[in-house]
Order: sequence, then C-alpha cells, then structure tokens
Amino acid sequence: MNLKKIRIEKGLTIPRLAERSGIPYRTVENIQRAGDCKVSQAIKLAAALGVTLDELCVADDMNTSELLAKMTEENQTRKILEIIRECQTIEEAVEKIQAIIKNS
Repeated sequence: MNLKKIRIEKGLTIPRLAERSGIPYRTVENIQRAGDCKVSQAIKLAAALGVTLDELCVADDMNTSELLAKMTEENQTRKILEIIRECQTIEEAVEKIQAIIKNS
C-alpha cells in the first residue's frame, strides 16, 4: 500500500487525513504501518487523497485493471470473482491474482 508515500506527496498529516476520510486517527496510523486495510477504508482513503484505489493499493508496475484484463483474456472471470469474495482486503486479492498470472 502506498498510503504514506501519497499522504506525504499531498502534504497531509495523519490527523488531517483522518479528518478528511472520516477514519479515526489511530486506524489511519495502523493502516499506514500495516500496509493493509478493509476495502471500505481503502475507498475512503483514496477519495480523501484524490487518487484511485490502484494508486493507493498496488505497489507493482501492473495495476489492478491490467491484472483483471489479463485474467479475463484467459477466461478466468469466475476465478476473479471467487478471489474477491474470499479476500478480506484489496491487497490480499491483488496478491492472489498476481500469483495466478505469474503461475499461468
């Protein structure tokens, strides 16, 4: 997750980001430290930072849209939906999708 990098680039402190996103200060701190969060929190943070979920959550060269497009090309749409349903966070889903692509 690119939270700290983007927050600093935008000139925001953790308290200011917490205020903008509606997420408690300690939670924002924990998310930044852990590098992971719930999808609902990622959506709020991305909106508060003015970035996409891809920009916030994906650290690789390949973004989520590219991952999903590649899997769709390979007729793995059903597998994408299964992964999204079973994952707790965006980061977890992206990691699983990347692993599938690398192994195919």
